[in-house]
Amino acid sequence: MLRVMTDAKQVLQSLGREAVKSALGVKQSAIYAAEGKGVFPAAWFDALDNMGASQGVSVPRTLFNWKHASEDGEERRDDTPL
Repeated sequence: MLRVMTDAKQVLQSLGREAVKSALGVKQSAIYAAEGKGVFPAAWFDALDNMGASQGVSVPRTLFNWKHASEDGEERRDDTPL
């Protein structure tokens, strides 16, 4: 049974900050920044999703900073107001 995570901090606690850092090849400061913002860079999705699947942890897509096209055709991020 998958454990569903509801925030970035839970994901990092469940998967292990050091394991995530190693899998992504990022500095500790990047891990802390993502935790502080409450969202992960979209580029981290595949690695975190795969880590989660192997450990029975569901990593929701909503915890990632995806880009979307706005009504005027310009790209925006999930955390950017319309």
